[in-house]
Amino acid sequence: MNHRTEIGANIAKINFFENQKTGNVPDKLSFPYKYYEERNRFINNIFSKIEKENNNVSLIKSGEIFCKNIVKDECIYQINKKPLYYDNNHLSHLGAEILMNELIYKMKGTF
Repeated sequence: MNHRTEIGANIAKINFFENQKTGNVPDKLSFPYKYYEERNRFINNIFSKIEKENNNVSLIKSGEIFCKNIVKDECIYQINKKPLYYDNNHLSHLGAEILMNELIYKMKGTF
């Protein structure tokens, strides 16, 4: 099995080279949701199985947050020139803030 990163792109590297070339960074970076599903199918199936087998486990699915909520059928990893990921696998401050807001929203109904 090959190790696959969540988004398959290094945002810092993309922004660096684009800035060198044009003096700016892209407003939006994204890729098709279908590609995300293919890259993450194995681990998402494991997580889904764990969730089904444990009533006290509720998943927060980054694919639904970053791929379905912002632009339909696209996974956004940079918006308004602000990266949602620090690199190809770790959330930036803004990305973590978006994820935390979803976590807080989901947890409100459990207490």
